[in-house]
Amino acid sequence: MSPPEQYTILAISLMVSLLSTNGFHALKDEKGTLRVIFTRKVMTAKDLPDNKNLSPGPFIVLSVSDTGQDMNQKTTAHIFEPYFTTKERGRGTGLGLTVVHGIVEGYKGFIQGESKPGHGCTFRAHIPALAQDII
Repeated sequence: MSPPEQYTILAISLMVSLLSTNGFHALKDEKGTLRVIFTRKVMTAKDLPDNKNLSPGPFIVLSVSDTGQDMNQKTTAHIFEPYFTTKERGRGTGLGLTVVHGIVEGYKGFIQGESKPGHGCTFRAHIPALAQDII
């Protein structure tokens, strides 16, 4: 395995860890469901964000969903900012989503977060698939 593949595996592992930790912390009294799903999706120009210079093609999509506390619009506007957190002092640094965002951007991808009242949150990190998938 070449070093770039090793770095990609490490980056994906870190994203899974950070998004899972974030979702776990959102679960009330540590009860609920946390779901991690990998899919491969061929993205068309219509599927890609307008404000990014991304090329259509195959993407690996990491989805992490929780049934915990949902986020309001004010919160979602700041979720990728460094040190932004909704957690009480000592429970988090506010860097997890920022780091994930940086990794995704570094791989020329994009991340989306959505929240539905009473249903928790889902984060989807989209990164272009390598010529030969390693996950």
